[in-house]
Amino acid sequence: MSKKRNRLPSSYDRIVGAFIPEYVADTGDKDWTPLKVALWAIEHNKWGQRKINAAKQLAKEIGRVARKVTFLDDESGENVRLYHSWKPGPNQPTFWSEMGDLTPERWTHSKNSRRSKLVGGMTQLVIDNEHFNKHHNPGDPILVETDLTKDVSEKRQPGLYDDTPPDDEPDQDTAD
Repeated sequence: MSKKRNRLPSSYDRIVGAFIPEYVADTGDKDWTPLKVALWAIEHNKWGQRKINAAKQLAKEIGRVARKVTFLDDESGENVRLYHSWKPGPNQPTFWSEMGDLTPERWTHSKNSRRSKLVGGMTQLVIDNEHFNKHHNPGDPILVETDLTKDVSEKRQPGLYDDTPPDDEPDQDTAD
């Protein structure tokens, strides 16, 4: 078996990424959560938060929360995201705007970025699944369905159904 190589893009990511195997080696906890590892790293003085890191962390939290803010579409009754990120081009910062303030061009940037992330996630899932089947699965291969059309259609179905009888039909309890 070939030696595994962890691929992390920056020196900061390599430093933070090293906390995971250190945590597992120190605690024996192979079913860790990011919070457990973070608390361990702070407790063991492996990570001191600089001001820029605090600002980046808060910015990440703001982005995470902004992705969850929705409003109810009056016509469809569906929740629609209020804030959307968009990037005007390579090597440009990512901006955020309310949906009503986006131009069609900015909406296209936002839509394409989100689609690209979905494709990247699906591609990585297929690669990981193929590796698992080849190296860790003695049974029939586990398949990954990459066409999400049915999933999207099912998610858009209403979750609650009105089970009250229509007014023109007599109530079963009183129809004698």
